[in-house]
Amino acid sequence: MKTTVLFLTILAITSMISAQKAFNQVKSLLINFKAGINKEQHDADVRNEKDTKECKIKIAEAVALVASRQRDVDELQKHIQWLENEKAEHIKDKKTREDRLVANKKMLENFKKERCDNNLLFVKQLREHMEAIDIMTLLRKDINDYFLKKKAGLKINRSFIERFAEFSHLLDEDNKAVFLEVSKIVGGIASTNIEGNVDALGKRVDASTAQKQRTAQEVGTQHVDNTKGELQKLQHVGHTEVNVYVDKLHKKVIIMIDGLVLHLKNSRNELTKNEIKASEDFAIFQTNMERENDYLRTKIIELTKKIENLTNQLNVANAQLVKRIKLLKLAQEALATIRRICKEKKEYYKKETKRRNGELEVVANATSIFQNILSKLSSRVKGRADAKFAGKGFGDALSHHVKKSKKAISGDLKKRVSTRKTVVF
Repeated sequence: MKTTVLFLTILAITSMISAQKAFNQVKSLLINFKAGINKEQHDADVRNEKDTKECKIKIAEAVALVASRQRDVDELQKHIQWLENEKAEHIKDKKTREDRLVANKKMLENFKKERCDNNLLFVKQLREHMEAIDIMTLLRKDINDYFLKKKAGLKINRSFIERFAEFSHLLDEDNKAVFLEVSKIVGGIASTNIEGNVDALGKRVDASTAQKQRTAQEVGTQHVDNTKGELQKLQHVGHTEVNVYVDKLHKKVIIMIDGLVLHLKNSRNELTKNEIKASEDFAIFQTNMERENDYLRTKIIELTKKIENLTNQLNVANAQLVKRIKLLKLAQEALATIRRICKEKKEYYKKETKRRNGELEVVANATSIFQNILSKLSSRVKGRADAKFAGKGFGDALSHHVKKSKKAISGDLKKRVSTRKTVVF
């Protein structure tokens, strides 16, 4: 179609002017048209090279900006994560110290209660020791009265032994054995007359050692000693005099009672010493716990302030993160826009280059056709063309036909050139 229009235009021009002049003008028009297309292509190549360099620079700058803002976002996210971890650790530390305070308070209350119970137990044991010592002291006096006075009908009061038995748990194993022995001795001498028992014992020993113990009939004729006469009185074991025995028993019992009393006194002193030591230890423990609690309270206050500070930092960091993410998104959008524009420019350049190449091809075809026409025109045709041109017969008809056809290629050239030059970032 473009070739046809161009050809009709050439014919119209050749109809309006003289043949020689028309041929020169058409040839000049084709040359100028081709030169215009080549110049337009040259300018497009220069613009494309410039745009390519600018796109490369702008894309590199946009990519660097996106990378920089991405680093800002990543670093801030890492910082936020660190702040959150720090805050969580401080909250955990604070909770641990608060729990420790509660546990210390509960422990102190329990220890106070135990100390109070132990003190009551100490008072009870101390009273038992004192009562046990008093009972043994009275028993000692009762025994002294029994052995020293030796009054008729005087007996030891067994209730002392029975009452002391209630406090036997205050004695260790050795002294318990001593107490049992004392109980037996006291029980024996409290229920009998010791002097009468000793005399009876002496009489039984004398009777058992008499010179003649059996009759001849009891011995018999078959006995081994029937030819040896009467049996001789055996030598009996020597015995202690009653007074000596009583004195020894008296001293033994008194020593045993004094030993029990001494053990009770030592035990009471040890009990008192342990109670004082326990009270001192509790006082030291209470002091140390109060010191620890003061330290914990101070640390809790410090941790509370740090948690508040970390919370404020987190709020600022999160707000800053929103801004940085927004800036990153803007940079990414700008990069996408630059790439899109550069791509559109490249595609437009390729499209227009293809169009101009098509136009050059049309011009080449038209030039070839024109040359063929020039070479084949006869003088008769040239004369007819001159006559028609002079009378304006053929030229008017051809001009009328051309007017109804489509516009020539060169008609919109300036408009297309101006449109291609209006590409802006």
